[in-house]
Amino acid sequence: MNPDHVLLTGQIVEDAGVVFVPAIEKHLIRNIPFHCRNVRLVYKDRRPDAAGMAAGLVMKQMFAAPVNTLSY
Repeated sequence: MNPDHVLLTGQIVEDAGVVFVPAIEKHLIRNIPFHCRNVRLVYKDRRPDAAGMAAGLVMKQMFAAPVNTLSY
């Protein structure tokens, strides 16, 4: 699995994200295979709203259509 983006969030990122994220990016670029080096680190300076995330998950589950039922 090769992710295009990695989301960092939490108390440490909130407090020290300006220093923490660039250090992780340097370490990541040095230690991952060449073909995976286009990965981007995305960080939130504030934790996401739990109620908003829960509502998004419910909406996704309620309106998700199984792939085998979709027509061409």
